[in-house]
Amino acid sequence: MRNDEIIAVKSFTEFLKNCGIPSSWEEGSNPPDAVSKVSSERWAVEVTGLHRYVKWSGSIASETTIYAGLGPIIKELNDKISFPPNKLYLLTIMGTFPFRPLKRQIISRIKSYINSGQTDSEPLEQSESILIRAVELEGQSGIELEIVGLGVNAMNADGKPASQVYPVVDFSIDQILGEKLPRLKTLLDYDRRILLIVREYFGAEAFIVKEILAQKELSQDSVDSVFLVSSENEIECVADSGLLFSK
Repeated sequence: MRNDEIIAVKSFTEFLKNCGIPSSWEEGSNPPDAVSKVSSERWAVEVTGLHRYVKWSGSIASETTIYAGLGPIIKELNDKISFPPNKLYLLTIMGTFPFRPLKRQIISRIKSYINSGQTDSEPLEQSESILIRAVELEGQSGIELEIVGLGVNAMNADGKPASQVYPVVDFSIDQILGEKLPRLKTLLDYDRRILLIVREYFGAEAFIVKEILAQKELSQDSVDSVFLVSSENEIECVADSGLLFSK
């Protein structure tokens, strides 16, 4: 299991404990991701992420996919470059720039900037989606990443502005349910089926997710309860077709 999946399942276990329901869990056979043992019952637990999807390079991609190529770039730079002491370099990313195809070019420009001794902000490519600047910090050196966001011109996967929260969350929920409900429905050897949604998009607050899920046709034959897990590992039940936690 991935680390984010483990954290989500642990948050769910803590939620059950706070409800006075002792439980334990173990890794599942994928599917499900995990199995919670609640009294004499076995609950299938699936974990997924709620991302913002946008139109990008002629197709649809999540923010996670768009920025996936940045981590290796930052690691390579920190591993191979000898940075001046007490100087931290900030790589600022704006918009949905295609990083992977220009990886070599970007790395070369970063190295040239560091070797020049400059500190002022400088674009690394023509559209100015990537900027670098140096900050004097005692005891720190290297390069760090700061992602500003998709920008005002970014479009949601359905053609609406990506700044509009409800359409973004609604599209992501449809993606999740389209993938996970058929998967959960096949798990007939379990007493309950639970879906944990990890909030990767900051705009997906629990009340919004709950409102959108209320408009979907969820039934107990595919999922009993749906939970939203925040980046702070807070967890909230956002749908309960199995009436497990409804008052």
